[in-house]
Amino acid sequence: MALQPELSQAGQGRRGAQKFTEKWQSSISGVLFGRSASYAPDSAELARARARWATPVNRPSLRLLLWSAALLAFLVWSWQGVGADVVKLVREIADAQPIIEQFADPDWSILQDAIDATVVTVQMSVIGVLGASIISLPLGLLAARNVASTPVYMGTRLFLSFVRCVPDLVWAICFVVIVGLGPFAGTLAIIVGSSGSFGKLFAESIESVDPKPVDAVRATGAPNISASVWGILPQAFPMLLSYILFYWESTVRNAAIFGLVGAGGIGQLIDLHLGLLRYDRLAVDIVCIFVAVVMIDRISALIRSRLL
Repeated sequence: MALQPELSQAGQGRRGAQKFTEKWQSSISGVLFGRSASYAPDSAELARARARWATPVNRPSLRLLLWSAALLAFLVWSWQGVGADVVKLVREIADAQPIIEQFADPDWSILQDAIDATVVTVQMSVIGVLGASIISLPLGLLAARNVASTPVYMGTRLFLSFVRCVPDLVWAICFVVIVGLGPFAGTLAIIVGSSGSFGKLFAESIESVDPKPVDAVRATGAPNISASVWGILPQAFPMLLSYILFYWESTVRNAAIFGLVGAGGIGQLIDLHLGLLRYDRLAVDIVCIFVAVVMIDRISALIRSRLL
């Protein structure tokens, strides 16, 4: 009977030591990795993890070897198809010395013109992405398997595939012919070209939502439109917003290319300076695009932190 208090005190001491160890493990894990420890000390999960890491790597299976050989053959085939020649690149890199020297000494006298053209490019991207988002939202619903019927789903998917298969530069040329030279043609090209990608991404986001809230709305007798508005879109909104913000940044780069066909923006200056072989002025154009992309990235991060 006299041993029971001593055993009880020993058990309490071990439990106290274990709690102390868990506390320090959690603190160290939080400092190093920003999260709590994955496993508690002396737990079965930790023992299995240790055994898994202690087990030597097994020899690869025949299937893995075959797939690796197929992948390597595919890469070699692709490398030969593009005619890549690293030796030639290294040997003839000296020919780019005049271009590099001009890039290193930009002509800042055109800075104001480059800034004005970059502002127009950003305006094109804002209106283009907004218009593409508005158009793509109903298209995304019609292209989602969990919303639309099979014929509507297949038809909308085919339409979106057709829009995506046409390069954005081709859309820009078409709208230059229709509405004339200027940023309006480039904006229309962004709207149409981005709607194909937005529609597909929106549809996949809608298909990945939890069906339980949607079923609950439909159980009340609500039509498909109400179920989509109140059961699907609130769940898909964070991912939709992420896609829109990401494409906003990439659209600025695309809008810069549209200027090569007369669709307005900084691309017209790029085309002019390339034609004149004025790489010192081209460097200023690139710097302006870089600043615009960085600012859009920061604005996108701020919007995500506020809304998501």
